[in-house]
Amino acid sequence: MRWRFVKPSDIDNVLRETFEQYGVVSMQILLATNNTTFRHEGNLRTVESVLPSLLKWLREQYQLAELKETWLITMEAVITVFVVAELLLTAYQLFCRVFEIADVPVEAITTYLGVLLFAQDVEGRK
Repeated sequence: MRWRFVKPSDIDNVLRETFEQYGVVSMQILLATNNTTFRHEGNLRTVESVLPSLLKWLREQYQLAELKETWLITMEAVITVFVVAELLLTAYQLFCRVFEIADVPVEAITTYLGVLLFAQDVEGRK
């Protein structure tokens, strides 16, 4: 999991634009097959001639994807926590209103819940 931002690779900007034009998958395919060429600034270039820059760029793209996925999972977890908190607050308010309609004071509710929790704790220790 990656939480920090990705430092851009130190490669030529024109070469970076060419890589981005082809895309990650296309450049991975070109890298996997031997003696392949691609067009850069109108000229045919081999993958081997730009291999160090290509590998740096692919690593940067992988790290960016990993960063995005990490933050996506984090946001999903935070949203889940907020939804659970909202459900608990809503259930508590509903529980209080039910006892309020029955003219039961809130102190009696909390005492009753405390006794129930204590009784369950004592039974659990046996």
